[in-house]
Amino acid sequence: MDLVKRKKNLIIYAAVFMLFIMTAVFSGLCHEAWADEAQAWLIARDNNSFLDIVKAVRYEGTLPTWHLTIKLFQLLGLQYEYFFVISLIFSSCGVILLFMTETPLYAKILLPFSYFVLYQDTVIARQYAMIFPAMMLILIFFTDREKKPWGYFLGIIFLASTSSYGVILSASFLLWDLICIVKTIKSRRLDKFCSFFLATGAVMALIVLIFLPPADCNYPRINELSFADSLTTAFLFKTDSLCLQIAFIAILLAAFIFYFRKNIVQVLIYTVPLLLYMIFFYHRPWHMPYLFFLIFILLVIFRSKKEEAKTRANKIAFYSCKAFIITLLAFQFITGIYSIYLDYKLDYFPSKEIAKFIKPYIETGAKADTVGYSTYSVQPYFEKNIYANNPTDKAYYIWSSKYEYFTLSSPPSEILIVPTNISVGNAERYNSYVFDGYNICKFSAVNERQCTVYILKSLEGKNE
Repeated sequence: MDLVKRKKNLIIYAAVFMLFIMTAVFSGLCHEAWADEAQAWLIARDNNSFLDIVKAVRYEGTLPTWHLTIKLFQLLGLQYEYFFVISLIFSSCGVILLFMTETPLYAKILLPFSYFVLYQDTVIARQYAMIFPAMMLILIFFTDREKKPWGYFLGIIFLASTSSYGVILSASFLLWDLICIVKTIKSRRLDKFCSFFLATGAVMALIVLIFLPPADCNYPRINELSFADSLTTAFLFKTDSLCLQIAFIAILLAAFIFYFRKNIVQVLIYTVPLLLYMIFFYHRPWHMPYLFFLIFILLVIFRSKKEEAKTRANKIAFYSCKAFIITLLAFQFITGIYSIYLDYKLDYFPSKEIAKFIKPYIETGAKADTVGYSTYSVQPYFEKNIYANNPTDKAYYIWSSKYEYFTLSSPPSEILIVPTNISVGNAERYNSYVFDGYNICKFSAVNERQCTVYILKSLEGKNE
C-alpha cells in the first residue's frame, strides 16, 4: 500500500513540477524586466572581479550571492532576455525540496503555483528567488538537526545570504539553537551540532561585515508603507479597507496563537525580530515572502501528528485553523495564476520597447539623459552606459550621496527618458512619446510605471 501511494505521489510530483516549469518559462518569456532586475544584471555585467561586485553590492542593501550567480551565468553566455532562467533554477530546486518535506499533499500541489513562488520570486528575477529553496532546506533538516546539522546550517547560511531580512531570520533560528545548547550544556560537550553552530555563527558574522553599507550609502531605509496593508496584500489581495486589514490580522493572530500555543516562546523568537524590522524599519510588499515562508515552515514543523482534538471546542478550533490555512494557500494559488495572466497581457515595465525605439538614434551618436532610478532598466539592452548625465561610467544606479541622478545635462541631450510624472523644461523643443508600464500585484495592474521619451525635433528631422 505504501509503495502504491509512493508511486501515486511521484506521478503527482512529476506532473506538478512539469506544469510549474512550463508556466514559469511561458511567463518569463513574456515578462519585461524592471529596474530592480536590471540593476542586479548591470552590477554583475559592469564589474569583472569578485571584489568589485562585493563593493558595488554594499550600496544595494543586500548581499552579493545573487549578483555573483548572475556573473557566472553571464560568463556562460546567458542573454538578458532569458534572465528569468536563473530565478527559475532556484525556484525549481525549492519545489523539488518541497516534495521531500512532510508537507501535506494539497500544499505540495498549491504552493509551487502561489503568487510568491511562481510569480514574485520566479518570473520577476531577483535575489528573493533564493528564499524558497533555503526555507525548504531548513524545513527538511529541522527535526533531525541535532543528528544532521550540516543540511540545517547550510540552509541557515543560504537564507542569510539573500538579504538583510535573511540575516535577521537566520539569526533568530540561531538564537533558539543557542538557548537549547545552553539548556543542555551540562549533558553535552563540543559535539557535532555545537561545532556546526559555531562555524555558522562565524560565517554569519562575516556576512554581516560584508553587508554593512558604506557611510555615503543613501539607499532608502525609511518605512513609509502601512504594514497592515502590505501584509493583507501579500497573504490575500490588495484592499484599501482598514477594517478588512484589521479583521484579517486579528484572524491571523488568533489562528497563530492557537496553532502554536504549545511552542509559543520558540515561535515568537523566530517571528518577532523579523516583524519588528519590517514594521519599524523597512519593508516592501515583495519582502513578504520571508514572513510567508517562515509561517509556512513553522506550520509544517509543529503540525500535530494527531489530527483529531479531544474536545468538541478544540476540534472546531483545530479544523477552523486548518481551513484558514487552506484558504490562504488557495488565495496564493489564484493570485499567482492571475498575475501570470496580467503579465502576459501588460508590460511590467516598458524598457525593451523604449530601447528598441531609441536605438537607431543612439547608433547615430545621439546622446540621452534620464532622471531617477527606474529608467536604468533600459541600460541592459545596450553594451555600455547610454546616459550622458550618468555621474559614473557604470551603467547601473549607485545609491551614494556622492552622485546626483536627478539633474539633466547642460544643455540637455537630444533624447530624454523620464518617468511620466516628472516634468521636463523646454519640452516644446521635443516630440514626446509615452510608454506604459504596469505595477502588477495579484488582482491589480496599475499603470504607474509610465515613461515618456522626448526626442529633439531637429534630431527626428535628420533621421527621416
